[in-house]
Amino acid sequence: MLDVGIVADCAFPPKLEMEPVVHLERETRRNIVKKRTYLCAAALALLYVTVAAAQHPVLDAVANKVVAKYQSSTCQQLMMSKAEKQPPSPGEQKAMEMLKTDPAMRHEFVGIVADPVVDKLIQCGMIP
Repeated sequence: MLDVGIVADCAFPPKLEMEPVVHLERETRRNIVKKRTYLCAAALALLYVTVAAAQHPVLDAVANKVVAKYQSSTCQQLMMSKAEKQPPSPGEQKAMEMLKTDPAMRHEFVGIVADPVVDKLIQCGMIP
């Protein structure tokens, strides 16, 4: 003879076993929503940085040129170029005029150039 209790247990699992599955589905949905939210936030941040960097491409090029000059020069070369004091080229004059007339651009230029140039000048003993 079959025990009716055993057959009933196999055919109809208790309700407690179903709740963790539903809970897992909810957690999975929450995780998907969180991941999508993080991805959207990261995409917006990347877009903001890209737009901010592309705002003054000429300024960025000039600033990177200045930084590269100081980083690639030796201390002796910097001291000699300071002693020679050549007049600025027409491109340099145009850049200087832009920096004089636009305070926001000047602030951005100084923000890019200041750290590496001052660091090099300190290393070379050109700033007390």
